[in-house]
Amino acid sequence: TDLDKILGSFNLLQHPIFGAFDWEIALPNGQYNILLSVGDPLLLDGVHRVNVEDINVIDNFQASTNDRNRYALASVNVTDGRLTLD
Repeated sequence: TDLDKILGSFNLLQHPIFGAFDWEIALPNGQYNILLSVGDPLLLDGVHRVNVEDINVIDNFQASTNDRNRYALASVNVTDGRLTLD
């Protein structure tokens, strides 16, 4: 399913040694509906905060044994030809 694809993907935007990273993909300018998921099936020690096109979509989510993932929907406007997550 599409949800399985989302949960099966991985991107590390912040690392304690290597620092913070952005993730971008080229897209035509326009309005996009974004489904974002954060969390880790094995570790509970991270605090997750993700901005999409400078809009905070997930704010300081920390996983627990009963709540390992957080999902969020956002409508964002791409104006520079790149969808940016940070």
